[in-house]
Amino acid sequence: MPGFGSRVYVPDHKLYFADFNTPEPAYYLCGLLHSEIVKEMIEAHNVATNMGDIFKHVSLPKYDSSCAAHKALTELVKQAHQEHDSNARAKIVAKVRAAAARLIDAEIALRR
Repeated sequence: MPGFGSRVYVPDHKLYFADFNTPEPAYYLCGLLHSEIVKEMIEAHNVATNMGDIFKHVSLPKYDSSCAAHKALTELVKQAHQEHDSNARAKIVAKVRAAAARLIDAEIALRR
């Protein structure tokens, strides 16, 4: 595992581990997790139960490399990770949150 050498990494019950073969789905998931709606769902669930099973109850849209909106979110998150200036990064993060919210809202609308 990169950064950990050959040591086995065991996630805590409040820490999630996601393994990806390429960086794009990881950036995408990071973007979704930074959206306000996901943050609110996690906070509401964890306050009520203090348990780490929120993702059993939250359905996030799966990464689709052929979807322009997914690729755009991925690129924004990548830019945010690479940006060293905190003011510039904050502007990118605001765009990440807006893009993620649009994707999640579209997913919710599809499920109705």
